[in-house]
Amino acid sequence: MSPWGCSEFCFRKKPYNADILIQHYLSEVQLNFPDSKWYKILYVMESAHLDYLRPNQDYDTILMNKKWKVLPSVVMDEKGTPMVLMCCHHYKHSNIKRLHMHPPRKPHHNLSPERTDQLSHDIVQAATLQTTRSHNFCSSFQMNKQDSSWAGIDTFTVGAHGNVGGNSMAMLGEAASLSLKMRNDLKSLAAENVKEEIMTPEYLQSMEDYGKHAYLDDLIMPLIHGSTYMFLLMKLLTCKWIPLKMKMY
Repeated sequence: MSPWGCSEFCFRKKPYNADILIQHYLSEVQLNFPDSKWYKILYVMESAHLDYLRPNQDYDTILMNKKWKVLPSVVMDEKGTPMVLMCCHHYKHSNIKRLHMHPPRKPHHNLSPERTDQLSHDIVQAATLQTTRSHNFCSSFQMNKQDSSWAGIDTFTVGAHGNVGGNSMAMLGEAASLSLKMRNDLKSLAAENVKEEIMTPEYLQSMEDYGKHAYLDDLIMPLIHGSTYMFLLMKLLTCKWIPLKMKMY
């Protein structure tokens, strides 16, 4: 496991100076580095995840098997120096010093529904681009963005109302219950959806009751340690700025 939350096979990871990483997490202790240049690059570790080292050993697992934990790894180089293993995306200083988003960990498991943003202010509504067909009053389509890859050409729009139905309704309700438990802005949004008859009051009440019993504070607080959060206004400004930047290129 990388200090930035990435997981990778050990033979694909890159070694990095373990002393600099240890100094970052032991901020109240000053280590004696053999090279003074090491002190000048300590700032690149400021965006590392705070729960990289977990005293309670509550690490993620592979396929929910407690015997297959994803752990921090250390190797010895040819000179006998301990080196911490980094993923291929975070072993260079040019990539490490950037700001990184650290979402909070999920309780009980790490599975997520296919569309986790159905209870949010901005909802991505993806649709596959199809050939234009002429009709009585229209022969064109409207498109905000188009992505092309080997899998085909896709387009999506941003909507304000989600859909909590479908095959993953149980997982969507579980994710929404956790969101209602921790975020007051989504509570207000759900209340507005009830007023506009987008969501039934019984369904909202069932999600709130489930969140109170399934996600206790003692369980949630260690999971959000070190996670980042973006305010709603910052998110809207970011969504507005990204398309403008794309047009510049």
